[in-house]
Amino acid sequence: MGCFYLCAWMETLICIHLFPSNDRYGDFFHASSICTGISDEKGKICYESARSISVSPEQIGQAQETDVYLHEGKLALRSHEIHGGFGYWLRDLEEVNQLNRQLEDLGDVLEEENSILDAENRMEEEKERLRQKNRLYDCIARDVSERLDRISALIDNPPDGPDEFKKIITYACVLCTYIKRRSNLLLLGDQHQQISSDELRLAILESLEYVRLYGVSAQGFCRTMGMLPKAVVLNAYEIFEEILESALLETDAILVNLKAEENLLQMRFTVSWPGGSFDPQRLQALAKEAGMNLSAQAEEDTQYITLDLPAGGQES
Repeated sequence: MGCFYLCAWMETLICIHLFPSNDRYGDFFHASSICTGISDEKGKICYESARSISVSPEQIGQAQETDVYLHEGKLALRSHEIHGGFGYWLRDLEEVNQLNRQLEDLGDVLEEENSILDAENRMEEEKERLRQKNRLYDCIARDVSERLDRISALIDNPPDGPDEFKKIITYACVLCTYIKRRSNLLLLGDQHQQISSDELRLAILESLEYVRLYGVSAQGFCRTMGMLPKAVVLNAYEIFEEILESALLETDAILVNLKAEENLLQMRFTVSWPGGSFDPQRLQALAKEAGMNLSAQAEEDTQYITLDLPAGGQES
């Protein structure tokens, strides 16, 4: 009962204005810790907090639609229409701007690090490319090293007579042609699983050209089209060179017929070889590596050698 009387007494004091209530809004606004204010419809500031700054009616009107940046972008003004005027407030963007600057600095650092990583990746790719190139060149050097040694031996010990010297030089040219063409075929084979049969034709015809300079009647009839497995092209040219070098010192005429199509090859040698002999067994293993057949037949002083890649031979 006492509580009821107390409440009734306080309510009576409020009603006769002896107990203060609902007043001093201006002081409340001024003491607020946020940057805010209220203006009338004409833009006159009615209330504003102690932390607020002076704003114009135009800025308050514009701030209804979008942020209005003040103090060099450190503060953002927004407003909203209320009964009898406008309420506005300001947001402190200093911390946001500082974070943005830090992010920009971090972005610059990341961009620099990415540039360094890109440069390192390019360097590694270049190193790998050089390693692959060196590996290929070492492979080529090993492949032709035996003939390089023979050329060096011929040049280091030249004969005295001009005719003998010419023979030695033209024989060395035959070996050099093989080295050049063999290296080219190895480079193509490193890049592709199949090689154009035209490359084999060009290699054979160039080798026969230097055989003619050596003094041997040499002819080549070639009909090529399409692609062949790289092992077929490489082994066929190596077999061609082995037969050529074996007969070169004793023959006076060589005829080569080459027919090559898509995964099909036929190469026939007709060699005038007086008193000579040819053992096909040492080259048959090389032919079989590429799915080819090698056979030889002798009639009097002529050797007939055939190299075939039958249908269904090696595909890659």
